[in-house]
Amino acid sequence: MGAEPVNHPWRLIAIFFLLAMIIVAIGGGAFHVFADLMRQRQMKQLMAIAELRSQQVENWLRERRNDIQTYTADTALGASLMDWRSHPDRHGEEVLQTRLEATRLAHGYAALEVLDLNGHPLLSAGATCAKDRAIESAIAQTLTTAHPLLVDLHRDNVTGAIHLAYLAIIRDERLAQPAPVAVIVLCSDPERHLFPMILSRDGLLPTGDLALMRREGDDVLFLTDLRYRPDTALQARMSLKQKAHPAVQAILSGPGIYEGVDYRGVAVLAATSQVTGTAWLLGVKVDRSDIFSEISWLAIISAIGALFAILASGGLILMAWRQQRLGELERYQEALEQRVVERTEQIRMLNGELERRAREAETANRAKSAFLANMSHEIRTPLNAILGLTHLLQREQVLPAQVERLNKIVTSACHLLAILNDILDFSKIEADKLELEPTDFHLATVLNHVRSLI
Repeated sequence: MGAEPVNHPWRLIAIFFLLAMIIVAIGGGAFHVFADLMRQRQMKQLMAIAELRSQQVENWLRERRNDIQTYTADTALGASLMDWRSHPDRHGEEVLQTRLEATRLAHGYAALEVLDLNGHPLLSAGATCAKDRAIESAIAQTLTTAHPLLVDLHRDNVTGAIHLAYLAIIRDERLAQPAPVAVIVLCSDPERHLFPMILSRDGLLPTGDLALMRREGDDVLFLTDLRYRPDTALQARMSLKQKAHPAVQAILSGPGIYEGVDYRGVAVLAATSQVTGTAWLLGVKVDRSDIFSEISWLAIISAIGALFAILASGGLILMAWRQQRLGELERYQEALEQRVVERTEQIRMLNGELERRAREAETANRAKSAFLANMSHEIRTPLNAILGLTHLLQREQVLPAQVERLNKIVTSACHLLAILNDILDFSKIEADKLELEPTDFHLATVLNHVRSLI
């Protein structure tokens, strides 16, 4: 026999919550893994951009250095300058001036000048830089080195313009001991070519920014304009004590990838690269919010995926629960059908037993009735003989005491006969054959009859 199905969904609910927790854990772990991968990818991208721009700056400087080395290696230029200074003439000056101007225009220099060894201008193409104090102070150092001298980015003390210059010695190679003839100055305007190349934000996220910087005393000096603080080239500074700033971290620890807070107080991720041959660091940064905006989309996608996975698992569990319930109902139905069959069989067997017992009872009743009928006839016959003989005795001459006794015998015999008749009446009642007839009787006679029996 089967038991009734009991609705216990708690196990399935527990399984559902366990699966949901597993899905959330897997989704959270996958999100953190992918977020870290995206962060690593962004860091590599920033570092690649920083190294690429550093390489571009190095190439740009190398071109300037090669240009001035071309002049210093030109023996004809030194001889021409020496001859022109010894015998000044208009034609010689024009030839030299034309050559300087052609070079300046071809390479985009702000100025290209030839100075004497005291720093006085001899020839000039473009705006003069000779009065720039930084260049004046570098001439004496140039005379002591055989290689071109770089005058770092600075502001012209006269015009305020930003300059970068290379200085080199022009020698007269015709002498046994080549002697310095003049100093050549290639003055560049970095705002025309260098800074636009550095500050191009191609390949960066919307908040991306680049800057060129160097250490100056206890400060970081920004050599280029800051994106959110224009016109700050060679003016914006930051104390080395502000160690939360990635630029300060890079100056103190060297090129690499850093996280911190920039001059706006915004959390950023930055990569810095050293410009070889200079004290410059080129930094590329992007706001962390910009990075995590991509990660937030990943989080949304992960959350939606986890939600769908949870809903799918819930649907599967619900289907499993319904299948389980249907199975339980089927088993319960089968159990009920089995119980009905068993009860029907029991009822059939009970009915058969009742019919058998009814037949036995009927047979017993018939036997009892026949027995009573037979017995009543067997008893009635001697009673009738007793009544007849008693009646004959009463007719004879008997004593009064004997008459009384004979009367009692007759009365007792009649009473016994009445009892037999009553027994036969019970048999008739059981056989539904008794017929009642109304008749008159004397109550006093019945009572006297009862009293006489006592």
